[in-house]
Amino acid sequence: WTGQTLKYGDYVWAADVGGHLHCWEAKTGKLVWIFSGERMFKGSPCLYKNRIYIPSVDNHIRCIDASDGKLIWDWSSWADNDSSPRILDGKLYIGGEDGDLKCFDAETGKLEWKESYGRGSGEEPGSEGIECSLAIADNIAYFGHLEGIVRAYDLKNRKLVWKTPKLGLDIDASAL
Repeated sequence: WTGQTLKYGDYVWAADVGGHLHCWEAKTGKLVWIFSGERMFKGSPCLYKNRIYIPSVDNHIRCIDASDGKLIWDWSSWADNDSSPRILDGKLYIGGEDGDLKCFDAETGKLEWKESYGRGSGEEPGSEGIECSLAIADNIAYFGHLEGIVRAYDLKNRKLVWKTPKLGLDIDASAL
């Protein structure tokens, strides 16, 4: 449930269900730093310009300095953020259990826009909105939703390209 481990250069980052993001030296396993959140980090971390971007089920999306584990910016909503962030052209794209596809400025954390698809009415008990991670190719984001629909969304023109008919109760699996 805590996403994938991230390895870049001489370092490895991984999160745990206790709400901690760890950084180790890749060759020795020596702990470099630990960042503490309020609940587990469910999505996978993303690295961009020596910053780690990581969502959490404590409703936050955080930007952390990859060198020292210090918080750079923090954005919070009322719902879990399970989806792993994707960065394209300096913009961070992510879904959330609030049902919103969001675009942030990766440097500042400013929410630039969101497209709302609602929380859905899928399987109960369960989660809501967009839990899967986005797949992005040619400026199109592909993602599933709790309502059982997969969508293709044009990020540059900010418009829906297509959507499937209802496929089932919930689409949590991430496209690659």
